[in-house]
Amino acid sequence: MNILFPYMARWKSINWTRYHNLLTEFAKRGHKIYIIQPPPLKSNETNFLEIEIEVHKNIHLINLDKIPLWNINLPLSKILKKGIYTYVLSKRINEYIKKFNIDLVILYNIPQYLITKKLKGKTKIIFDISDDYPEMLKYEVKILGSFIKKLGENYLKEMINMVDLVVVSSNSLKEKYCKIAYLIPNGVDLEMIKYYKKETNNKKIIGFIGSFEYFVDFNLIFYLAKNLNDIDFILVGNGRLFNRIKNYIERNKFENILLTGSIPHHEIYKYLNKFDIALLPFKKDEVSDNACPLKLFEYTLFKIPIVSNNLKEIRNIGDDFVNFYNNYEDALKIIKDIFISEKKYMKKIEIGFIKMKERYNWEILSEEYLNLINNLS
Repeated sequence: MNILFPYMARWKSINWTRYHNLLTEFAKRGHKIYIIQPPPLKSNETNFLEIEIEVHKNIHLINLDKIPLWNINLPLSKILKKGIYTYVLSKRINEYIKKFNIDLVILYNIPQYLITKKLKGKTKIIFDISDDYPEMLKYEVKILGSFIKKLGENYLKEMINMVDLVVVSSNSLKEKYCKIAYLIPNGVDLEMIKYYKKETNNKKIIGFIGSFEYFVDFNLIFYLAKNLNDIDFILVGNGRLFNRIKNYIERNKFENILLTGSIPHHEIYKYLNKFDIALLPFKKDEVSDNACPLKLFEYTLFKIPIVSNNLKEIRNIGDDFVNFYNNYEDALKIIKDIFISEKKYMKKIEIGFIKMKERYNWEILSEEYLNLINNLS
């Protein structure tokens, strides 16, 4: 099968996504994957911070060049550039369908409405909803946030009605946007477990891996670091807030917080092996409530006790093995208890580890996804 995936970022970025995992699994099974991507962009957004990574031989990267205004700083640059890129691609999409003899197109974001409209009835289309995109639009466009969110919801509904199949990554997204969608959650690559080798450190380490973006509650991390000054905190990642966070740490002399900057996904095991506790410190809002974060599964595979905000989808998946807080004081209390009663919490995370092996891994999830695709034929 020849699958076309119009990506709205650079494929070799440090931001390893659901689609990197799924499409790589499809490629391993002999399917040819054609990924269209925009030109490189100077940006602090993790989707455009590039590294050199190996790509499976069945994955072919295609650059869409000559995008107007691409390297010019614009107001609302992220949203506008995605819109411009998708508009240009929609004008050329039929060329790619013919050139690569495409059987299926997988779309995943609201601006791709233009592509959906262009291809409706001409080829099979899957709309894969992995985040609450209307809510995310509200955060990106603050001045007209409510209007943009409503507009996004309308386009989302139209896309759902036009495509052949809707897949969602979380039960919360299914309930909110499309009750007849198929649920294929996120998971983890079980091959990572071969790198599992827990380190013994002189000091306890609490870790976070993720994008430095608006949905992360860095104030919680600062609160914990201040109240646990004998514990080291390692924050792995990069993003638009990185410099602001770095400056705040230096200004307030947090000597127990280490920033690693960008780390290739295939090297994160080096840090997972260091962590005694892992944080999912997301702010409680619609975006985070409906998200199915990849790090939940990677932390669990490495048997790290997880401390998370009390978020809907994380609770749906990890109610029996994640440790939830409702406020900063809760989080601090839970962390202290983990260090005191370590065996109890290690037994708890073992429940999650079994779930990763039996359900939440990309090998099983990709087979489910391919079965859905085969039923479209």
